Amino acid sequence: MMSLKLSIASIVGALCLATSASAATCSINGVNFTLSGASGAQCMAGDDLNKKTGIVAQDISLFDKTGWILGDATVDGLGDGAVQFSNAPKAKTASGSWSLATFTRLGSVMIVLKSQYLYGAFLLSDATASLSGTWSVTKDRCNKAGVCAATGKQLTHASVYYSAPAPVPVPAAGLMLLGGLGGLAALRRKRKAA
Repeated sequence: MMSLKLSIASIVGALCLATSASAATCSINGVNFTLSGASGAQCMAGDDLNKKTGIVAQDISLFDKTGWILGDATVDGLGDGAVQFSNAPKAKTASGSWSLATFTRLGSVMIVLKSQYLYGAFLLSDATASLSGTWSVTKDRCNKAGVCAATGKQLTHASVYYSAPAPVPVPAAGLMLLGGLGGLAALRRKRKAA
C-alpha cells in the first residue's frame, strides 16, 4: 500500500514538472512575462525596442537573429499575415490564452508580449509542436517587510514575428553532376566537329 502511494505521488510530481517545464518566464524591472504551451521556448526580456509602436526593428538582433518580419499584432492592421494569432492575447488584461493559426515554410517564430515599455520575447523552439497555450504579465510588489507577491500587470499588446527560412543549399554532388554532364556535352561536340 505504501509503495502504491509513493508511485502515485511520483506520477503526480512528474506531471507537475512536465506541465511547468512547458512554460517560459522572463523578467525585467520586476515585471514577469510568462508563456506556456510553448514547449522548449527561449525567453528574453528588455526595454522597448521602438517606443512608438513596440514593433521589432528588422536590424535588431533577438535570439542571435536579425531580419524579424511582423506576421501579426494586436495593433490593428499591422503584419503581413504569414503567421497570425487565431486567439490573440487581449490588451488591458493580465493573463489569458493564445493560439497561432497554422503556418508553413517559416523559419523561427517569436511571440512578443508588451507591457508599456517593457517586453518579453519568446522564441518557439518547435512552432509546429504546440500552437497554443496561456500567457501572463505580472508585477512583483513588495511591502516594507520585504514580502513580495506577483500582481496582475496589463498587457499593452502582443505580436508574432517570424524569420525567413534558411535557403536550402544545393548539394556539392549536384554541382559535380552538372559539371560532368557539361564535360560530356563538350566531348560530344568535339567528336562531331572532328
